[in-house]
Amino acid sequence: MGPAATADFLARLVRGVAAADDRDHPRILVDSNPHVPDRNAALAGTGPSPGPALAAMARGLAAQGAELLAMPCNAAHGWAGDIRAATDLPFIDMVAASVARLSGARCVGLIAVAATLDARLYHRPLEAAGIAVIEPDRSAVAALVARVKAGDTGPDARAAAGRLAAGLVARGADRLLAACTEIPLVLGQAQCAVPLVETTQALADAVLEAAA
Repeated sequence: MGPAATADFLARLVRGVAAADDRDHPRILVDSNPHVPDRNAALAGTGPSPGPALAAMARGLAAQGAELLAMPCNAAHGWAGDIRAATDLPFIDMVAASVARLSGARCVGLIAVAATLDARLYHRPLEAAGIAVIEPDRSAVAALVARVKAGDTGPDARAAAGRLAAGLVARGADRLLAACTEIPLVLGQAQCAVPLVETTQALADAVLEAAA
């Protein structure tokens, strides 16, 4: 759905393979569809559900020979049930893969868009594990993600991401979770005073493990 985030996910898959040549890599089928209905609008009740489009994409990939499915978009995991119902293929859950990396955290700073936050995709499993969750300013996150989607990953965007991270740490976060796949394009561990978990990387690692 986010083309730049999709490209980042694919690059992480490539880097994660201990390959000697091209033939050591798994075959990857990609449906990069920027026309999936907006997840934020759908959850707010002001736009159509992305579920039918996601289900159609899953069926299309299955028809092309896919053996497992993954989706590098956090907010769209609110409609993961539509994907699971569309095919019998295993679906690698980005949320579960990311939460597994937060064991031992006391308070997670959750950098995510409104649809992910309002659906409580991460709040539920983290709070069930006794981990507190704090959010940054939603409008600041939305503005940053819009910049990244428009192609701005330069110093100013990276500085804005760093300020978001620092604000969460100042409020008590001992882990940061980049729960929007555009965020790692402007925020890295070097900008963070506490460990940063990237959901993109968690999904890439889980896919490669499942495909091994």
